Amino acid sequence: MNSELQLSKKSQNFLENLRIYLFSSGKHEDEINEIVNELQIHLAEAEKNGKPIEKIIGNSPKEYMEMLSNEMTIDYRSWFKYICLIIFGSFTFKIFSDLLAGNLSYSLLEIGGNILIALLFIVAVFKGYKYISTMNQS
Repeated sequence: MNSELQLSKKSQNFLENLRIYLFSSGKHEDEINEIVNELQIHLAEAEKNGKPIEKIIGNSPKEYMEMLSNEMTIDYRSWFKYICLIIFGSFTFKIFSDLLAGNLSYSLLEIGGNILIALLFIVAVFKGYKYISTMNQS
């Protein structure tokens, strides 16, 4: 974000929440930065002219975030890489500790269960990010 633009705390919080919401929706990082920077300029101009943030984003920030998210494409390629890194990273801790203990044998059920747990964790984290970014939490 541009540091020379002066925004109110409410606008800064909205932009941070928008960035989190779009990231957890699987959008491409360059598009997210472009949208947030453009919106930051619009909010700074509106605040300079004495207009509230609601004139730009409407009364419901959640609906505005959903509208932007629906207009953007999902970056499946990058997210596939992230998910693989998370799953393989979590397995390295399990495998390394078993390797040191000398007990390096696994069943297909154990491997499949660990992958399922990792996927459920990833989905829960992204849903949590989306929820927190759309609600006014302290």
